[in-house]
Amino acid sequence: MVKQEFEKRKGIKSRSGSNMFSNKIVCGDCGGFYGSKVWHSNDKYRRVIWRCNNKYKSEKKCQTPIIREVQIKEKFIGVINRLIQDKTKVISDCEKIIEKLCDMSSIENKEIKLKAEQNLLYNSMKNFIDQMAHPKVINAGIEGENIEVNQNRESPAQALRQYENLKNQYEKNNEKLIKLENTKLEWKVKKQKTLELLDKIKNQNNLITDFDEQMWYSSIEKVTVNRDGILKFELKNGQILEE
Repeated sequence: MVKQEFEKRKGIKSRSGSNMFSNKIVCGDCGGFYGSKVWHSNDKYRRVIWRCNNKYKSEKKCQTPIIREVQIKEKFIGVINRLIQDKTKVISDCEKIIEKLCDMSSIENKEIKLKAEQNLLYNSMKNFIDQMAHPKVINAGIEGENIEVNQNRESPAQALRQYENLKNQYEKNNEKLIKLENTKLEWKVKKQKTLELLDKIKNQNNLITDFDEQMWYSSIEKVTVNRDGILKFELKNGQILEE
C-alpha cells in the first residue's frame, strides 16, 4: 500500500506537511495539493486557511478559492451523514466492489499467456544468437574437406533486424507484465481501503455531529476543490460525493 501511495503521489505537485488534511486536498485547476497558510499571524485576527500551493507559481494563476478547516470539517460531516443515511446501499456497493476485486483470474490468465510468449521469444533470441555466432559446418570440400559455410540465408543487416524485432516484442511483453502486476497491486490496495470503509460504515449507527479524525483517515482518499467552491470527496472505494 505504501508503494502504491508513493507511485500515486509522484504525479501530484507540491506536497504539504503533516497535518491530517495535508496531501488530501487537491486543486481542481492544476491538480496540485493545497497547503495551510497563516493569515494575520501576529494579531487577534490570526487564522489558518488552505490554498493551492501552486497558485502564484506561474503567470496563469489557479482560480480555485481558499478554504478554512472548519469548512472542510463541516462538509465532511455532511458527506458521512449521507453515507450513514444510505447505509444499506453503501454496504451493498462496497461488498460488490470487494467481490470484483477478489477475482483476479482475468489478470492472472493474461500473465500466464504473456509469460508463455516470453519463454518462446527468449528461446528464439537465444537460438538466433547461437546460429549467428556458430555457422554450421558442412562437408563441401574436395575429398571430404570440411568448409565452414554460413547457412543463414539472411544478410547481416536482415539478421540484425530480425533479432531486434524479437527483442522489441520481448520488451513490450515485459512492459505489459509490469502493468498487470501494478494493476494487481492497485486492486489489493483498493480492496483493503474498501474493507476499512465498509467496517466504519457498518459500525456507525448514528449520524455524526462532530468531526471524526479516525473516520476521515479511513474513508477519504482525497478532496478536490472546484472553482465554484464545491468540494468533491473521493471515498476509499472510489465513490465521489459533492458537498
